[in-house]
Amino acid sequence: MKRVKITIALLFVFTLSAFSQNGYNRNNSMSTPTQNNEPTKEEIEKAREESLNKLMTRLTEDLNLDALQVVAIRQIYADNIKKQGIILKKEDSNESKSEALKSLSESTETRVLALLNPQQKEKFELLKNEAAIGKDKKKDKKKKKE
Repeated sequence: MKRVKITIALLFVFTLSAFSQNGYNRNNSMSTPTQNNEPTKEEIEKAREESLNKLMTRLTEDLNLDALQVVAIRQIYADNIKKQGIILKKEDSNESKSEALKSLSESTETRVLALLNPQQKEKFELLKNEAAIGKDKKKDKKKKKE
């Protein structure tokens, strides 16, 4: 269950970072886009690329990935980000979107793990656990503020 939560958290981080970097006023959390009603395709693509670069830098350093692993894992996450966007744009219920994102997350994790050696898999699990702990702390702070 923790694995699923972590993976879903990572997916949402990618999605949120794409939108937060695309013309939204960062000084006001309830703001509207500073340009048109929606970010342009170029802005979205740029944000996706930046998020992917950050993720790959972290994974490459933390897991000591070789060049082939970097290329393969980068492609897996690039596909994942695009599929997330498609899922989130659908006119489905939040529950069905959540299930689809969960399934995509599990599939992505399985594909990535297949490319890692045992030591890298262990480090990958630790990274996921750290991400979950950070997310739990943020939730606790929000609850205290309310």
